Amino acid sequence: MSQRNAVHLQNLSQSTFLSIQTGQLQRQCAACGQHSIAGSECQECKKKQILQRRASHQGEISDEVPPIVHEVLTSPGQPLEASTRTFMESRFGHDFSRVRVHTDAKAAESALAVNALAYTVEQNVVFGKGQYAPVTTPGKKLLAHELTHVVQQSSLNATGGSAIPAEAEAERVSQQISKTGASSVKLSVPAGKLLRQPSPTNKNAIDKDAQAIIAIAQDQNRTLKERGITVVKEIIAKYYPSDASKVDSIVYEESETGLNTTSKGTGQNTKGIIKVGRYFVENTTKTGFARRVAQVGHEIEHINQYRTGMAGANRKDEREFLAFYHEALFVEKPGTGRIQHATRVTLIDAALGYYNCFNTTLQQQYDNQKQELLKRRQIEASQGGNQPSQPPTNCRRQT
Repeated sequence: MSQRNAVHLQNLSQSTFLSIQTGQLQRQCAACGQHSIAGSECQECKKKQILQRRASHQGEISDEVPPIVHEVLTSPGQPLEASTRTFMESRFGHDFSRVRVHTDAKAAESALAVNALAYTVEQNVVFGKGQYAPVTTPGKKLLAHELTHVVQQSSLNATGGSAIPAEAEAERVSQQISKTGASSVKLSVPAGKLLRQPSPTNKNAIDKDAQAIIAIAQDQNRTLKERGITVVKEIIAKYYPSDASKVDSIVYEESETGLNTTSKGTGQNTKGIIKVGRYFVENTTKTGFARRVAQVGHEIEHINQYRTGMAGANRKDEREFLAFYHEALFVEKPGTGRIQHATRVTLIDAALGYYNCFNTTLQQQYDNQKQELLKRRQIEASQGGNQPSQPPTNCRRQT
């Protein structure tokens, strides 16, 4: 992605700017319109574009633009359909031939990851699950809103631009185009900024696919063994289809407290045998489903570790640290619910426990990841009425 890129995240309440070039977050207060500059960030943070903001009346909230956003932006996308493009070009008086829309599962996941209905990066418009519907009135309005930001970001001479007026203009233009006809875009938003409106309503509700898997887990007419094996298999098929071939088998072991994976084979041909027990089955509920999906991802990461040269008892602490690190920062899949704040803290502490088992060299190698976990822990621990606690400072392995 070029350094000119500006990302607009379309939600429902407050606006912020992020300078991609400088890595600085410029907050714009909805009350006074003044900007404040967040502290500088390290190269690792710049890569992951981690944002933190204080939303009015909501306390400290963490919003991330994780790597999946950049993955989506480098994918080809699709041009606007001819009829939609003709309609919008006639209303805007602007050429949208270079616009690419992203509407696949990964696009939806990225929109969910940044808590957005849709977001725009120059000529790329990315939609959340089910949000791209240009033949409907709400869908046409949302597309017009995003295309307004395409036009706003198209000026090579833009040197300023406030989030709130730009957003107000997008709302005005989208209303006019969806209801009455033509409109004009007068404001310019400088490239290299992130413009967003966080949504207080995006709770990632459990969808029918997730509910179907939960129903299997709770089906008392099936044995626990059948339920456990089927649930893990269905989670892999639905949320990790490209990794399904890496799993040799799924077996049930009553006493297994979570999931556990052993390797079969060597090198890049290694496959995993995943063990599942009673606890996993009984906790595949609406409240816990997002965590169960993340847990399966944890085991798939172990398989990938085995396949890329990280096998062996001498690297077990490193494998577990990385798997818990990614599980702790896991972005929930669309339609799977949310991981609870207290659970996030537990996962972060598990990763830090393994980090504390490292020698000095490994601790230095993974210090950036440690700092990221500590920052996220502070945010998660302040949410949901959790009691204050301290992260582990000694070696602590999971049993």
